[in-house]
Amino acid sequence: MNTTTLSEKYIKPIGSDTMVALKTTWKSERLIFEYIKLQELEEVQELYESSSNISLWDGREPDTEYINQCYFKGDLPPGGKKENYKFQTIKTNGDSNNLIGMLSIYHGYPRSDITYIAFMCVGNKYKKQGYGQEIINQIIIGLTRLGYKEIRINVALKNWSALRFWSKLGFDKINGIFGDKDYSDSTYSNIELTRFL
Repeated sequence: MNTTTLSEKYIKPIGSDTMVALKTTWKSERLIFEYIKLQELEEVQELYESSSNISLWDGREPDTEYINQCYFKGDLPPGGKKENYKFQTIKTNGDSNNLIGMLSIYHGYPRSDITYIAFMCVGNKYKKQGYGQEIINQIIIGLTRLGYKEIRINVALKNWSALRFWSKLGFDKINGIFGDKDYSDSTYSNIELTRFL
């Protein structure tokens, strides 16, 4: 399988026929991001299930096939193309290379100059160590260099810690609120947030 992305072969401006994407492997100060490998699917699924409280935020249990779906088909928006979707593990950069999280990202939705973070998580035992902020700061640097103008994220309104996290990092424009219209213990909605680059 060829893991070279189009952006590593060609650097063309946003809006051209070639999709511009983050590299296959890239680093921050303490972390390394790389395409998920087939043999890592089970470990990444365990991380996903253990580090999310999806049932509290949107009433659903974690999807037991989510990681397989992301790997084989992608987590695509309406009309999305698999080649615009990137699914990466996040590991510590050093001797241990511990898996600490995952990143699911789509380049070019809803416009060619926007990147959408479909899902990002950091494992419970790695939270509160500044990794989340380091991840997003590195994404911002990379996407700015590639010419993107916005990053968007969809957050459950009941996920207060995530709302605080994203707003602290400059995701402060609200594009819309989607889901149930009335609040109750059994109703759920999401908010789409944007950070301009």
